[in-house]
Amino acid sequence: GRTPVRTTRDYRPGTTDQYTRIIGFGEELLDPDDASDVAVLERAKAAPDWDPGEPPVLTGFRIFPDRDVLVDTTLGPIRVALAPEAAPNTAWNFRHLAENGFYDDTTFHRVVHFDRTGRRFVIQGGDPSGTGNGSAGWDLPMERSTLPHDLGVISMARADHPDSAGSQFFFCLGRPGTARLDGQYCAFGYAVEGDKAIADIADVEIEDVAAGRPTEPPVITRMTLVPAPPQTPGDDRADRRIQSWWTPEVVDEPETRQPR
Repeated sequence: GRTPVRTTRDYRPGTTDQYTRIIGFGEELLDPDDASDVAVLERAKAAPDWDPGEPPVLTGFRIFPDRDVLVDTTLGPIRVALAPEAAPNTAWNFRHLAENGFYDDTTFHRVVHFDRTGRRFVIQGGDPSGTGNGSAGWDLPMERSTLPHDLGVISMARADHPDSAGSQFFFCLGRPGTARLDGQYCAFGYAVEGDKAIADIADVEIEDVAAGRPTEPPVITRMTLVPAPPQTPGDDRADRRIQSWWTPEVVDEPETRQPR
């Protein structure tokens, strides 16, 4: 067969318009500053090498059974409903990593319960190295998700470049502190259960405040895919997202009778 073409999604300079950029053939990357590489690319564009008999290239929606991701932690479970309608590739990436055990025995390595202005911020995990510098080994093109960064929403962490997310993610702890992340980071799901676990993770003791490093980082013991509940017409699952910060239930003490 022909040599596979390696491509990536990119943004045209100075715009938000996306296009498919060719970055190499087979195992070789192209150097845009190398005249010979540029010549190879120009020849490929002028005369595409399609071998007869190859299966047709199909495009369309990725179809798969609806599944939630159950995040078991040392401080309790969190159930995540994915939102592929907001960020299909990012949701699929998280689902793929969770299904294949990538996140098992990793930690919430960064906990910022309150930002500098006193507003609840994020808890961050998904780094196999536990340092904040690890990844899955690939970068995801940034998807312009329309899902707001609100309490319980899960979003991809990244470096400075928009297309640098891989495996690290964070849960938002409150809209006042995380609204500024809209459009800058890709939100792809939300917690429908686990408000207590999120609050307990946010409340752990912090060893390094500047880095948000917990003294004993909470552990993600396992992630599994579980069937999502049936959907009915007019039922918006996003309405089941956790809506308020968890607080301990106050139990009224029984009245004690005083001796006569």
